[in-house]
Amino acid sequence: MIKAAENPDLAGLIGHTVITSDGTTLLGSDDKAGIAAILTLVDHLLAHPEIKHGPLRIGFNPDEETGQGTLHLDVAKVKADYAYTVDGGHVGEIENETFNAAAAEVRITGFNVHPGYAKDKMVNAIKIAARLVGMLPAELCPEKTEKRQGYIHPLHMTGDVGQASVKFILRDFEWPGIEEKVKILEHIVALLKIEHPRAVLELSWKEQYRNMRFHIDKDPRVVDHALEAVRRMG
Repeated sequence: MIKAAENPDLAGLIGHTVITSDGTTLLGSDDKAGIAAILTLVDHLLAHPEIKHGPLRIGFNPDEETGQGTLHLDVAKVKADYAYTVDGGHVGEIENETFNAAAAEVRITGFNVHPGYAKDKMVNAIKIAARLVGMLPAELCPEKTEKRQGYIHPLHMTGDVGQASVKFILRDFEWPGIEEKVKILEHIVALLKIEHPRAVLELSWKEQYRNMRFHIDKDPRVVDHALEAVRRMG
């Protein structure tokens, strides 16, 4: 059951149809809704040739969250300097920037022996992984941040006594904020190496994508045109 008290956005949807999942899975509606909106636009323009517009180049891509969805996009073939993404959001909402994104992973190698003979021998990688997550700054998590605040999000943990891995996503609107969060992980890993000298801890990270604002600011018309379109639609 969806409760209005827990979902204030419902107040702006009175009189509209709301489609939800049955609760056993994600609806995945932001990409689906975006595709539906784009195809509706194309259908409308084909049905109304009197509406004047320039050439349209339309593409669909997967894996937006990983930053790899446009990896094989032939930019020259598209013949455009900028593009608009149609995605989930409020009616009339225009976004001109997004997080910088990075992915990080800490791999932990422990030492597994029979628990009956483990005293002073066993190094439990699972416990070290749990300790790692527990050492993250409490205020730098998605549950505690909003708006332009960045975060460190432990996304996936796997392993056993001998081997464990914790994967993170790092988000911040400014790139120095990403670098600061990497330093936080480096510091935690360094402390854990002191606490557990017989364990092997390895931190790796990579950039996923950058804030699009850094490129859009070079030509403000990109946002100006979108805002004017929203104004004309009321």
